Amino acid sequence: MREVFRLLHPQTIIPIHTDAPEKFAELFGDEWHIVLLNDGESITHC
Repeated sequence: MREVFRLLHPQTIIPIHTDAPEKFAELFGDEWHIVLLNDGESITHC
């Protein structure tokens, strides 16, 4: 996934299709801005 992200050059990543978004943020947060949304939150709150 890291290589795909490098090719895409995202400004922000929002992990929505994972059972462990905190772990995702831990793994990729060193290179990209990761936004974790709580249930019911929308992207407009970011």
